[in-house]
Amino acid sequence: MQIKNELQSKIEKIEAEVISSPATRELFDQKDAELLYNAQIEKAVKDAQESGNSSTARQTYKDNLIKVTEFLNKNLNKFLYYSI
Repeated sequence: MQIKNELQSKIEKIEAEVISSPATRELFDQKDAELLYNAQIEKAVKDAQESGNSSTARQTYKDNLIKVTEFLNKNLNKFLYYSI
């Protein structure tokens, strides 16, 4: 039981350090930006679909998917850098 309590204490300490770290705060900021960006993408696709131009909608979706992928790759590298 003592070992379990010690492990739980260590886990809680690590969780507190991770949550309060600058890298975690930056990750949350990036996630907020990502959510906003995704909402903008959805709006652009919806607008293109409502215009009746399915070709434009598909191209808009593809272009935005590429942008999101680049965004995630960039931020994943930052997170990995800060977590080392």
